[in-house]
Amino acid sequence: MKRVSTLGFAAILALILGTASAPPSLGAADPAPASKAYIGQFCGPIALSDSSTGSLMQHLGQWDMKAGTEADAYEARPQDADAPGQLFRFPDKDAPTVFVDRRRGVCTLVYPSQRTPPAIVGELATEKLPANTGAPPVGWRRVKKIGFGPPGPIRYFLKVGESQGFGLCTAIFEDLRLKDGSPATMVRVSACRLAPDEMISDG
Repeated sequence: MKRVSTLGFAAILALILGTASAPPSLGAADPAPASKAYIGQFCGPIALSDSSTGSLMQHLGQWDMKAGTEADAYEARPQDADAPGQLFRFPDKDAPTVFVDRRRGVCTLVYPSQRTPPAIVGELATEKLPANTGAPPVGWRRVKKIGFGPPGPIRYFLKVGESQGFGLCTAIFEDLRLKDGSPATMVRVSACRLAPDEMISDG
């Protein structure tokens, strides 16, 4: 999946964070947004960016992220689902663990909960992001699979740009287990294009 350019990343990131200009240079980062919208405001720009290390470091600095060790990542990664990338931790104690795969543009949040936490439900139901320059903010929409076959994870879609069916996808995997057997819910955010057997639900 082709992602937006570095310039596009800067513009979208500035819009999502509610600023009037592109993100500051490394070392002059602003504090993280107070809303703690981890899916749209933290993971969204990562999924839409190119693989530029500098852009990613700016974004991580804005959220005061701390990298974890390989041992930490092993314990924090669900044993029955794929969470690629490097482990990072938010400064807040009640925040999810996050895995960032820079090259693939995948941002994965891991919550210590068997089912989808209320904070996720609230964000996906109410948040609107100005993901298109000059256009009104848009919200997340539930994705339904048409026809037969396994239902797959819970999925939401947020349209980005002018291309039909292209945007951000959030996939929610419930009832997972960590290495120590404790429950986990995984939220994977990535750029995507809706498949022919997928449709946006009005409900």
